[in-house]
Amino acid sequence: MLLTELIPLVKELSHTDKLLLIHFLAAELLKESSLVPLDAQDKVACLGLDDSFEGAAVLAKALAEEKADEQQETGEYLIHVLDEDRLSNRKLFPAELKGITW
Repeated sequence: MLLTELIPLVKELSHTDKLLLIHFLAAELLKESSLVPLDAQDKVACLGLDDSFEGAAVLAKALAEEKADEQQETGEYLIHVLDEDRLSNRKLFPAELKGITW
């Protein structure tokens, strides 16, 4: 295949695929120059997005935990404000009924 035929195909690749292509080409050039150790040559073929997906999953989990903490704080604040702003002396959300009625 000629380079003039290959370039339009490369332009259609996604950003991630272009980065993987660059990595692959650099590794191939190093391998042809005998600059890459033999044990590292096979690692190039197995490179993929698995690590990226794992990183994204860790980040998503951290964000979810952060949102859960933030929602807990917001809920506690709302309960406090609603109980404080009542005309009655009775609390709308008494602590002794937490987990029972609310």
